[in-house]
Amino acid sequence: MKYEYNMTHADGLVTMEIVDCKPEDSGKYRCVAANMDGSDETSCIVIVEGMSTVLLLYILQFVLS
Repeated sequence: MKYEYNMTHADGLVTMEIVDCKPEDSGKYRCVAANMDGSDETSCIVIVEGMSTVLLLYILQFVLS
């Protein structure tokens, strides 16, 4: 499995961009920073919905209106 993402670092802020994200990219992402003084971490849950899901929800809303 090949992961495609861009990482940038500016003014102490690190950003990760998932390129051409897909529903399979959904999940928990964790970032760990460490140096001589210790470490810290944060995490987030990413949910990627496919286009067919978005279209289906739009169609259902239209039909039910």
